[in-house]
Amino acid sequence: MSNNKTQDLGHCLMVGGAGFLGRNIAKALLAKGCKVRVFDRVETNYHDKNLESLQGDLLDQEALNKACEGIDCVFHCAAIIELGGGKKAPQSYRQRSLTINVQGTKNVLAACLNSGVKRMVYTSSNAVCFNGTPVTGLNSDSPYAHRVYDMYTESKVLAEQAVLAANGEQGLHTVAIRPSGIYGAESNMMLDKFVTEVAAGKLVATIGNPNAVHENSFIDNLVHAHILAAERAVTGNRCCGRGYFISDNEPQNYFEFFRPLIEGLGHKFPTFSIPMGALMPILQAWQWLHYTVGFPEPAMRPKELDKVCVTHISDIRESEYDLDYLPLVSVKEAMAICLPYCQTLYQQLKK
Repeated sequence: MSNNKTQDLGHCLMVGGAGFLGRNIAKALLAKGCKVRVFDRVETNYHDKNLESLQGDLLDQEALNKACEGIDCVFHCAAIIELGGGKKAPQSYRQRSLTINVQGTKNVLAACLNSGVKRMVYTSSNAVCFNGTPVTGLNSDSPYAHRVYDMYTESKVLAEQAVLAANGEQGLHTVAIRPSGIYGAESNMMLDKFVTEVAAGKLVATIGNPNAVHENSFIDNLVHAHILAAERAVTGNRCCGRGYFISDNEPQNYFEFFRPLIEGLGHKFPTFSIPMGALMPILQAWQWLHYTVGFPEPAMRPKELDKVCVTHISDIRESEYDLDYLPLVSVKEAMAICLPYCQTLYQQLKK
């Protein structure tokens, strides 16, 4: 175990505290006895004597300044996820991500500096270092992606760079957390989309090389990492000004990861596989037609295909040493926790 210094979190602000990750971080902080203020566009659906909820927009600097008053530590996980991009993407599509994810993050930073906040943990993405080509051993020293063709990655790179560049400014310490696919036993983008496709009978084949692997982040493990980072974002610790990959540390093929859910929902695991090379030109052309002539949205974006089919994994030993992070829940345990939720959702969709 490392010799990292830690500090109590004090009064915490959760930016994006009504969303899947944000509310789980907030609930974990409340369980630790912290005072928590939530800032989100929508109202929170949970309550606690130590919880204060504010509704506001990332683009409202005055509202953010007010939200940061009296705050010791900020967690910022609010974002828009736009997986399209490329040269033909309309400027309006590009601008939405750049405004919310980049300018919004800079507004949060400005509010922190205005109010004398000492610590900020930013939820980034493992995509910030993924070029769509096989890569292993990703860590905080890995270069940012240079082949960026979706707005989520582009905006996350720019926002994370702003956050880490602010480290040390006016006594503010910043850390970025880079999760993989986030999942848990409640409504979330990753499992909801997968169960919806299974219920609609769309899971007829796997895609790509079965030896390609990637990582995911169970919600309890990811929440744990955020809190560890916040406690260690203090003067003298190596984590300040760095980005850390967080995962369940069990790399798997995309479809093998979902096997327990596929079979738990009463379906057979697909035996037919479609090569990635056969799909990519189709999806690229489909996305181009969507942008240029108003074709319906692609069933899958080129970025999503890369994420599914191309190996990209991190080395979390650095997170273990600098943040004292190790997963609390194994993938097998997480799947057992998630299956009842998926079964309930599946039955609702089939009705």
